[in-house]
Amino acid sequence: MYRDMLVAMTALVMAIGSLTGCVQRIGADGFIDHSGKLVMDASKITPKPLAIGDYCEGLAPLRFEAGSGCLDKNGKIVFILPFVSISQFSEGMAAVRSGNGSGAKWGFIDIDGKTIIEPRYRTVGRFSENCAPVLLVSADAGPGSSGKWCFIDKSGKIILDQLYEQAEPFSEGLATVKKKGKFGCINRLGTVVVPFAYDVVYPCKNGIVVAAQGTGCDDRDQTLDYFDKLGKHLSQKVIKPVTLRNLQTSLWMTDRFDHGKDSPDRLSRSRNAFVTPGFSEGHAIVQVGEKFGFIKAVNFDSASAEIFDYVFPYSSGSFVCYSDNDGGKFDYIDSAVSFSGRAIPKTFRFYDAAPLSEGVGLVQEFKDGLFGFVDGKGNYVIPPLFNHARSFKDGRALVGDSALLVP
Repeated sequence: MYRDMLVAMTALVMAIGSLTGCVQRIGADGFIDHSGKLVMDASKITPKPLAIGDYCEGLAPLRFEAGSGCLDKNGKIVFILPFVSISQFSEGMAAVRSGNGSGAKWGFIDIDGKTIIEPRYRTVGRFSENCAPVLLVSADAGPGSSGKWCFIDKSGKIILDQLYEQAEPFSEGLATVKKKGKFGCINRLGTVVVPFAYDVVYPCKNGIVVAAQGTGCDDRDQTLDYFDKLGKHLSQKVIKPVTLRNLQTSLWMTDRFDHGKDSPDRLSRSRNAFVTPGFSEGHAIVQVGEKFGFIKAVNFDSASAEIFDYVFPYSSGSFVCYSDNDGGKFDYIDSAVSFSGRAIPKTFRFYDAAPLSEGVGLVQEFKDGLFGFVDGKGNYVIPPLFNHARSFKDGRALVGDSALLVP
């Protein structure tokens, strides 16, 4: 019934669009701009790729039956290389993989497709602040090493002597690393800023590091410590476990943890270290009872904001709120009206909703429904017209009917 209603609504939107000059249904896979105009028809890419990635720094990665390549914004394939895969570019460098399975090795190329660092690492992270974390093969790590991750510069030179069990890219001069089974945070000199005492340490954002005892993925309390960039302890709070049985998160995250076959029926509110509890754009999530809201600083004695079943971190001045009622629905709150006592939506409208990216959010009103894009207040800027879609990146969003091209 809902599907039939949505099809009827979409037909009405298209009819109105034909009279007003609004966005029309696009009968092709390809990239749209922020006006909803198809600016690149994927069917015209030759040779035909098996998959297309998102744009970043003007290039989108492509995968072919034999090799990988990159596409510029004019629809031209700028190079095809004999690598199994190519990542998105970051700071002019993209990770490339040769081989499969246990024989896979990773290196880096530049925007011209030139190999800058030969594939020799077991896996790699993206370049950020002119360095990248890489996982050394056993022979490179040395005997008796407690870890095999290190950081390299853009020439492939190791920049820190220490080796770690895990390492994430630098953010605002700090990097999350793991040693002796616990996470902490280091600066560019390798000095420990946040001690190795935590189950999760979130990337530094807005000058704040959030470190957690407990992953938030089970029935235990999660204790959060807040630090500044110099390692000064600012505050502490405890998040009580809350079960959100209807929560859908396919547009928000890929779960890093294995919850077993029964996990879809029982989703804890903090199932992914990249999403919660979060500190973003000067706002931190706060819990009151079993509800969640925001405060504008890390002083948790302050009055809390409006309370929801759950909230996701701020992005571009807005955040996504969630109600577990009616099967679970999302909506958007603009920071201009939040903390006003008038921010709670009367009706939560979206079956799934992504964080704002380049000022717009990808949404789906109904399960198996069409995708569209909204602004920070939840108003449509591109109607729900697409069977598949991805968020905007680098001024482009991949949309269309083919699930293969839009995974």
